[in-house]
Amino acid sequence: RSLIESCAERNPAGLVDIGVRFSSPVYPGESLETSIWKLDDPGAYAFQTKVLERDLIVLSHGTARVAV
Repeated sequence: RSLIESCAERNPAGLVDIGVRFSSPVYPGESLETSIWKLDDPGAYAFQTKVLERDLIVLSHGTARVAV
């Protein structure tokens, strides 16, 4: 959702490709924070998501491509 809102102008169809590694479990009630970085390639982004309560990365090596 963060990627669609931040990178694809709130248009789900604009998200062309996504890849991610599920690196740790998330438990009900935990708060998530997603960090997104724009890459040099137009429409390309890197991201990771962490659980705030445990300061633990749960989605790593994330890549996304949006339509440009």
